Amino acid sequence: MIIALNLSRWLAAAFAVWMLSTHRDLFALRMQTLRHVDFKMIRRVLTVAVPFAAESFFFNGGKIIIQMMIVGLGTSVIVTNAIANSWTQLSEIIPTALEVALVPIVGQCIGRRNIDDAKKLTKSFLGLGIVAFVLVDGILMLSFNRGIQLFSPAADIVGDIFHIYVIFAVMHILVWSFSFVLPSALRAAGDGKFTTYVSLLTMWLFRVVGGYVFGVRLGYGLIGITVVMTLEWAIRGVIFVIRFRGARWLTKRLI
Repeated sequence: MIIALNLSRWLAAAFAVWMLSTHRDLFALRMQTLRHVDFKMIRRVLTVAVPFAAESFFFNGGKIIIQMMIVGLGTSVIVTNAIANSWTQLSEIIPTALEVALVPIVGQCIGRRNIDDAKKLTKSFLGLGIVAFVLVDGILMLSFNRGIQLFSPAADIVGDIFHIYVIFAVMHILVWSFSFVLPSALRAAGDGKFTTYVSLLTMWLFRVVGGYVFGVRLGYGLIGITVVMTLEWAIRGVIFVIRFRGARWLTKRLI
């Protein structure tokens, strides 16, 4: 598995270098340009990159704490959570790609001060994300009984895996795109600090604390943690929608 993972990364890196090389005229890549370090531009790039990196770092820290709670619930719960998450992540592949692709697209629109296109494309990507979830989750739902056997789960946890997946599938369609795709547009416009603060606050104040209260203290277990997690998506999504509908995110100027 480790060899396969590293091969995929090396192939992706080789493909990226090949694309940059074959389109060097489009990107204006020249050795003279590469040798010159534009610290002013680097600072502008870091304005977007550092908050995003910090968000990912602390967000993953919160996920580790959630995993520690799940570990304390027992071996069968660990297996249920692992299989359910693996099955769930299959439906997140396309929306996650849209999340990444939206950043340069909206960034170019904002750079041209073409606000209408930025908003229109963001809404289109949100719609595409929802459609992707409907299609892929629909296929995964219909093929669940056969597909889940690839994980060789114990018969007594298959029902729990399905319940966890149903919660994720419903919230995928309703809120996932607003919680993960939409903030990419805000970051591209230079509003990265806002998205970082919101993500960290909702993660630590709602998901971590709520997961502990409902999952551990009140005894709802993995179902309770999953419900709290997906509700945190909804809270974050509502905040980002309100921000997107306003005008403050459009006042940021990076270049």
